[in-house]
Amino acid sequence: ISNELNMPKTLEGEIVRIADKIAYINHDLEDALRAGLIDIYDIPKEIRDILGDTKSKRISTLVKSVIFSTIENEYLHIVMEDKIYNAMYNLRDWLFENVYLSPPVVKEVEKSKKVVKILYEYYVKHYDEIPFYEDFLKLWGKYSPKDAAVDYIAGMTDRYAIKKFQDIFIPKSWHI
Repeated sequence: ISNELNMPKTLEGEIVRIADKIAYINHDLEDALRAGLIDIYDIPKEIRDILGDTKSKRISTLVKSVIFSTIENEYLHIVMEDKIYNAMYNLRDWLFENVYLSPPVVKEVEKSKKVVKILYEYYVKHYDEIPFYEDFLKLWGKYSPKDAAVDYIAGMTDRYAIKKFQDIFIPKSWHI
């Protein structure tokens, strides 16, 4: 991790940075496996041999490498064993090629962008429906509807954004 540009200035920042990478790589891999986009044996054997075939093994390998390498480095920086670090980045690159840029994922990303755009346009016009808008306005004195819409949508999970979209734009079924 120490060779990267824009390194955090504190050890705490370095810990957060590497923890985020470990988390997102593993979450994305598990999501792709659950969605049936890939099989665990699609991942190159060299990567699996180093990091492991299961979520718990991968996380354990990565976290232990950070702990032991950082101690060995006398806590000067949060580091990881080169072999483990390279395998993690090879897995990330593999995920880009085989998951993030795969046609089914790209198609869903395009749909997601449309949902976000439509929600943004809606909440800019209906900013009074944004929870706590008036409170933020009192707190900061100036809070534009555009800023409020961005902040509100940025705080949404994927599921919540889809639910809000459905609630606002999709007619409800009437059981007659």
